[in-house]
This record gives sequence, C-alpha cells and structure tokens, in this order.
Amino acid sequence: MLSQVASFGLLVSFVTLARCQSETGHGLIKYPVTAVNEPGLTAGSSAKRQDAVPLSNGKTGTLYTIQLSVGTPAQPVVVVIDTGSSDLWVNPTCSAAPNQVDFCNSFPRFDYTASSTLNDTGSSFRLNYGKGSALVEYVTDVVTLGSVVLEDQIFGINTDSNDIPLGILGLAPYLGGRLPRYPFVLDTMVAQSEINSRAFSLDLRSVDSPDGSIIFGGIDTKKYIGNLEKRAIIPSSSAPLGTDRYWIYLTSVGITPPAGPSATLYADASPGLPVFLDSGGTLTRLPTPLYRAIGEAFLSEFPDAFLDEPSGYYVVDCSIASSPGSVDFGFGAKTIRVAYKDVIWDLGQPDLNICVVGVLPEDDEPVLGDSFLRAAYVVYDQDNRNLHLAQAANCGTELVAIEKGPDAVPSIVGGCAAEPTSSTPTPGSTTGTTSTTPGSKATTPASQITSSSSYPNVTTPTTITSTFSSTTIYTITSCPPTVSQCPYGQVTTEIVTLTTTFCPGTTASYPTTEKPATTLSISAPCLNCDKPSSTSSPAITGTGSYVPTTPSTSKPTTVVTAGAEKGPSVVRMSFLIIGIAGAAAML
Repeated sequence: MLSQVASFGLLVSFVTLARCQSETGHGLIKYPVTAVNEPGLTAGSSAKRQDAVPLSNGKTGTLYTIQLSVGTPAQPVVVVIDTGSSDLWVNPTCSAAPNQVDFCNSFPRFDYTASSTLNDTGSSFRLNYGKGSALVEYVTDVVTLGSVVLEDQIFGINTDSNDIPLGILGLAPYLGGRLPRYPFVLDTMVAQSEINSRAFSLDLRSVDSPDGSIIFGGIDTKKYIGNLEKRAIIPSSSAPLGTDRYWIYLTSVGITPPAGPSATLYADASPGLPVFLDSGGTLTRLPTPLYRAIGEAFLSEFPDAFLDEPSGYYVVDCSIASSPGSVDFGFGAKTIRVAYKDVIWDLGQPDLNICVVGVLPEDDEPVLGDSFLRAAYVVYDQDNRNLHLAQAANCGTELVAIEKGPDAVPSIVGGCAAEPTSSTPTPGSTTGTTSTTPGSKATTPASQITSSSSYPNVTTPTTITSTFSSTTIYTITSCPPTVSQCPYGQVTTEIVTLTTTFCPGTTASYPTTEKPATTLSISAPCLNCDKPSSTSSPAITGTGSYVPTTPSTSKPTTVVTAGAEKGPSVVRMSFLIIGIAGAAAML
C-alpha cells in the first residue's frame, strides 16, 4: 500500500559480488546514450540581446537518456542517466513539470497493472533532488537492457513528482543517510553475473555528435586518447559537506583562446579542489573566484561578451562556439580540454544570438556537469572507489571487459591519436603537444588562483595485475522512440566472452549479516542554483525498515497516469532546468 512517508531502514542480506575463481562467460553491456533537448519558453519579440529577461526563456537543458524495458511483457521506458543519484524510478508526473508537459507526455510510460511479474514492496520514499522531487513506490519487477534481463530488480514507480519530465537511472554508489538501501541496478548486474565489477564507462560525446554510449562492466578503447588517468574517489569523511559522491581532486584549470597561448587560472596539486562528476547536471559549477576567472578570460578575449548580473551567466556571441579555443581541466598528469563548442551553451534563441559560458558559481559542492563530461571519457569504478579519465575521441570500437580486483579497469592506452593543441595549463602534463602563435609566448597571469585546501590526500590502493583473453561480439542498438531517423538497429547486448586467470587477494562484497532498522541522516545540498547555497537543502524525509522477502503480489493502490495532478513542493533537482533571469529556476 502507498504511504506518504515510508520506513526504509535495511534488513537485507547481501551476497558477495566478487569471488576468487576462474570464470567464463562474463562480459559487458554496451548501450546507446541519446541526447534529448528539453523545451523552453519562447522569447518575446521585443526582447533585446542585453536584457536579462530573455535569458530565462531558452532551452532548459540537455538530458542524456537510455531506453530500458520494464515488466512482463516488456514495456519500453526512457530514463535519464544520473551519476549524482542512486535510484531507478519511472513515470514522472507530467502535469507538474512546468513548461515541459508535452515533452514529458511524449515518452512512453510503464503500465504496472499490465505486468504479470510486478510485486509491490509496500514501501515508498520521497527522493529530493537539486530541483524537484519524486515520491516513489518501491516494487520489484523485470528490468531489461537489450538481451540482459535483471530479475526482481527493485525500482520506484513515481506517484507524485514535480519539476521532473523523465524518470531517472541513478548510477551513483549508495549515498548514505536516510536514503533507502537496497541492491541497485549495478549491484544486480554483478549478482546475476552479467558483468564482473560494479563499474561502467560513460561517453556522452560532443554537442555535434548527439549519440554516445554507456558500457556496464567494460570500456571502449577506441573512444579516448592516451592513458586512463586513475584518480581515487574522495571518501565522504573528507568530501565537501560530508557527501558520498563521485568526488575527485581537480588540480588545475586553464583556458586556451583561439589565438593562443594557454593561460593557467588555477593550480594546486596538493591535493587540489574537490569536484564531483554529475551526468545529471547540465552545467559546470566552480568556486566563485574560479568561475569569475573563467568569465573574465572570455570578457578579455571577446569584447562583445558581458556578464548578466541577475543570472550570473557570462553572455557571448554564439559564433564563439565554432572557435578553436578550449577550457582545460587538469587531474594530476591528465588534462581534459573542453572545446568552446561544448562549454558554450546555446539557449535556443536564434533571433537574439544569445549563448552563455556553461559555468556558474558554487562554493559548497563544486560539480563538473555535462559541459565538462562531453569532452571526457570517464570510467566509474565503484568497487575500487576510483575514477579513470581520458580525453574523449571516436576512432572506432574495441570493447574490453572490466575484471575484478584492484586492477579491474584495464590500463590500455586509447586507440585514438592526439589532436594538436595549444600549450597546456597543467605543469608536468604528459599529454598533448605545445604550439604558440608566431611571435607569441606562453604566459601565466600574475593573478593566478591558488588553493590552500585542507582536504587530505587520498591513497590509491595497491594494485596487482591480471590477464585475460577476450572475444568481442557486438551489434548496434536502437534509439528511444522519440528520435526520428535513428541510425541504430534493434536493441541487443554487446557481450565479451572471456577467461580470467586473476584471483584477487580481497573481494568486493556487501555485508552478509542482517542490519537492524536504523534512523539515518543525509545532507543533500542544492548544487545547481542561481547562487551558492550557504546551507544544505532539506534532508530526505522518512525513516524505517524494508524487508524484500516474500514480496506482496498486490499492485500499488494508486493508478498513476500521465498528467495526474499533484501539488508541487518547494525542492530542487540537480539536473534539468536552465533558467537564467532573476528568479528563474537554475540547474
């Protein structure tokens, strides 16, 4: 039965996810990622380019989605890939998604009354995001990705959401606090031997290439340049506001204007600036001094650029997106160069030719969103708490499975050749080449930002090597039904058949003992708002217990239909809306 606030402390016994033995038949799952632009309001005909008001009327963002199937018989659903949250849920309340009702209703919905394998757990929970929230009823049912079938997967069916036009596939680790704890999608993939480790790689692609991919349990060595830089995930005890996310240290930021040379805006290698990587966030948010330094660099390079004070956006001519410059982010020895075309955000107002620099201020929890991730190839390794980064590229397909153990992610140099670049802003960088404009000299501004962060260094676990042979079998999958002229074929799974001779000294596992129901707490600050927030946003509501044993065969008692009217609450979600003027809702 439905409840407004359900108890969800965990009494679940988990199984060991990795075992010390030789195995065959384990593989990976490659799935297409499709970029979908959300609609916005239409700018008034009397708007002027220098006005603040038109900035609130543009496109609300790009969502990176995949299509799943749920239930028996299988029903297609489209969900947003979000590395900033953990839960899978479907069926948003379209009538409570302002300016996006038609967009929301254009996607298929899951009719759970038609599924013969659905079981209602009787527990519900309100999930709060940076903008928006969703009250979900937890059920178990079949979830299908291509030919991979996840039996009895726990996920949520929304009964009352606001400001959210699509369901969400959360791929973050358990965030702690009062959030519900149960086997998430990655956990089930490992438990059912579909993949070897709780790890996946994400390739969002550039704005001029709307299709990317996510590979559960594997990497594609033809989608990046150079080596994969391993960076330890910062533990929650050392992370900003004590949150457990995909935090790593950013050690430098620079800018390479079209005419060169590169200039360093920030550098601190001991240990650096904590940032977390969030595929559910459209923009990048950095501490105010660094945000200003990037903005001032654009003002200096492009005389027509200006700062829109009400919104905090640096407004530029859209033609800048086609310039050869970049904003450069350093992670130790690796520099990820984000081309102007990816960092400049088009607000969808061609008459005004308004674009903005995709960076906003955030002093509490800095985040690298899609405006950064479009230029990066990132491997998220939950089991070993590492992220692996490289410059994204595309020179074919060569799939390799991720194994178990400390060296699970293969240390394979990317198959794509490096492109010529300007001088790097990262001292000691081992990637890229250096060139300058004739007669010019690489310089560093005297006002370079430095940091005296108190965050301790994170020690990377001792590694050992593993060897395995693999045979790649793959086909290209289909797009969501909303994408016309889809270049893909029928949805399938790309499998790597392998034999591994690796036997780790330790295994990744969940506790096998039952845990009593407990009251927990979580800090969920607003990462994507107009201005930096000095306090965290409201905590997740509700505490209690959940026992997924002998599940009920009943269906949820409330039928959720598209457009079901619910009163929106005042909460915020970490992705979705780009509104720029004054009181506009921000990412």
